[in-house]
Amino acid sequence: VIFFNDRTTMTISERKQREKGRRRQEIILAAEKVFFSKGIQQATIDDVAAEAELSKGTVYLYFKNKEEIIVAIFSNGLDHLQMLMIQSAVKCKNSREKLRALGKAYIAFANMYPNHFELMLQKDLFKFDIDSDKPEAKACFRKGLDLLSTLKEIIVEGVQEDEIRDDIDPSKIALIVWGQIHGLIAIASTITSDEQKTTYFQQFCEFKFESIVWDTFDMIRNGIKK
Repeated sequence: VIFFNDRTTMTISERKQREKGRRRQEIILAAEKVFFSKGIQQATIDDVAAEAELSKGTVYLYFKNKEEIIVAIFSNGLDHLQMLMIQSAVKCKNSREKLRALGKAYIAFANMYPNHFELMLQKDLFKFDIDSDKPEAKACFRKGLDLLSTLKEIIVEGVQEDEIRDDIDPSKIALIVWGQIHGLIAIASTITSDEQKTTYFQQFCEFKFESIVWDTFDMIRNGIKK
């Protein structure tokens, strides 16, 4: 009987935890709709509560303030990016193919989740200390490191395949690759439509966005290949 009672209590606890997670995700999705339509600066907790059809007090049970919700949305964006990266890289045979696949995944992320990508560019919107007691901030920090670690592992794999020089630091190269592609997409994303991008950048050169991304990868690869 004691075992049965303990098991029943644990099941109820698990059910409550699942319900809490589901409700929390509903708030995040509601916040995404509100923040991305109204703008992060203009949107309020009241707006989020109304969209989620919850009381303001209920929202505060899950998030202490607006900053925590923003970080949760940021974290969702990293999840989307990581999934696209995994799906792109899993079919590749070698490190060279994987590097290009990750570039393709990043472009896909910027196109499929433009609001999340834009949030990544707005570094001054919120600041959080990874050493503070903020689980969302720490989770984002870990996810960012995981993405960089994935890129680093591919570079290490390239060294082992004798494709990439062994006299370079894989961590530094991972940051360089990430920074180059992120920055390039960030520049292009400041122009709102593909037609405008082409018109704007063609004043400087013959512009095809994806080909420029691949050219960037080729330049980096030529610099690090053995």
